[in-house]
Amino acid sequence: MKILLADDHQMFIDGISHILEKQGYEVLGRAKNGWEVFNIIQQQEEPAAVILDLKMPGLDGVEVAKKLRKHWPGVKILVVTTYDEPGYVYEVWKIGIDGYLLKDADEKQLIEALQTIMEGKPFFDERIAQIIMSGLNGLKNKSTSLSAREMDIIKLIADQKTTVEIADQLFLSKHTIETHRRNILLKLGLKNSVGLIKHAMKMGWIE
Repeated sequence: MKILLADDHQMFIDGISHILEKQGYEVLGRAKNGWEVFNIIQQQEEPAAVILDLKMPGLDGVEVAKKLRKHWPGVKILVVTTYDEPGYVYEVWKIGIDGYLLKDADEKQLIEALQTIMEGKPFFDERIAQIIMSGLNGLKNKSTSLSAREMDIIKLIADQKTTVEIADQLFLSKHTIETHRRNILLKLGLKNSVGLIKHAMKMGWIE
């Protein structure tokens, strides 16, 4: 089974390579930045899996994961990183990665993660799984706190309707629409309409 490694720290790459080869895996290539991942795949072959760090020069791991999912959907993606911030975790989880492991994991956990994702099952470090569940519960609570009228307004904002146009379409006053807009931003913890549209797209409320 051929594995592609993507990390800009040489000592980490060397250590992971040794572990994988000892377990019978073949290291297809070693990429020190995001662009090298695609160069290796295009020049050699599609790997069974990519072990991917999130922070790399040039093109970071988040963008690499997005492109892999789009152009090589059959490649398994195992994120191995030091980053456990909820923002990073939730962003790559939404992309559809197969696993997420922190770099303080041991050799046994790494091999278990690889074997699990190659069987088509997800593998997430216990701390990462807790972050994902907490994030999902928080988002669920936020979305359920919105009224049907507020959801209508969000969709119209996404359609680039002005406050006056929204008011006319919903037979409400301009002042009422502005009040709804402020309440929506407060409920979701957002600052402006741009952030609102991005959030709505992530949540699947709009396309």
